[in-house]
Amino acid sequence: MMTRLLTGLLLIGLWSCSNSKESAQQAPAETIWMVTQPVQCLGNPWEEAWLLANDQKAAAYPRGEVRVVEAEEAAIIRQFFEDKGIAVYAVKGVPFPEGTMVCDACHCPQGYDLYLQVHPDKQHQLQEEYGFKPTEAPHE
Repeated sequence: MMTRLLTGLLLIGLWSCSNSKESAQQAPAETIWMVTQPVQCLGNPWEEAWLLANDQKAAAYPRGEVRVVEAEEAAIIRQFFEDKGIAVYAVKGVPFPEGTMVCDACHCPQGYDLYLQVHPDKQHQLQEEYGFKPTEAPHE
């Protein structure tokens, strides 16, 4: 019984330490927001990288509600860009306005704008390599 209790406390401690690492990176004084419209069919660079690392198991990709970026997917997006040398301080998804039509083709947007908060010196890389555009902070 005592062993289970100690094991549980140890796991909780490790979990809290690993979670604090994700949120520990604070934004510097100067940041910018970049925006893109993710496409369907797991055709975005972070989704393609995830598929490669997970034996192409598309059904296992973490998807929540349509037009929403869930926490698990935000972590995938953040990790993808951080692996490319781009520190991401915030990830936000803002759904298109109610009633906006979205086609089902793979090149069509998923129905939301994806915002990343990054350091200004990463603007060019995000624009040139990933098609992001500079923008104002997202409205929620």
